[in-house]
Amino acid sequence: TLGAIEGLEEATVLAHGVMIKPGKPNILARVGNKPVWGLPGQVTSAQVSVIVFGLPFLKGLGGEGEARRLRRTTAARMERNVSSPQGKAEYVRVRLERSGTDVPMAIPVTGKSGLLRTMVQADGLVRISARSEGVNTGELVEVWLL
Repeated sequence: TLGAIEGLEEATVLAHGVMIKPGKPNILARVGNKPVWGLPGQVTSAQVSVIVFGLPFLKGLGGEGEARRLRRTTAARMERNVSSPQGKAEYVRVRLERSGTDVPMAIPVTGKSGLLRTMVQADGLVRISARSEGVNTGELVEVWLL
């Protein structure tokens, strides 16, 4: 994909690779005055990339304002510890389950980034900051609803 984009006349690659998991091999380029995206090859990585970068970009172009305020979110408590390597923001797919408390439980949907099942079974994404080593059982998290 990178070679194909670089081979276009007037192409400028602005970014290749972002520090997120899943979805690191993103490409952002400009061909003339048009933006060009190169998405990861794994289906879940591509879907997360579109949710994290693509939708806010398109909404911004459409004049809908600050992307962060446009996300539908809910609070939830993590059902179990989730570790995450520092230096990369991680988007954990979660299923929401009511547990008789004020907020639902966020249950991680595990699997490799190439498995479509992890997105199909998920109700949302929990973002773990690149500065964090994970989230703990019972921790209150923000879930980006799918």
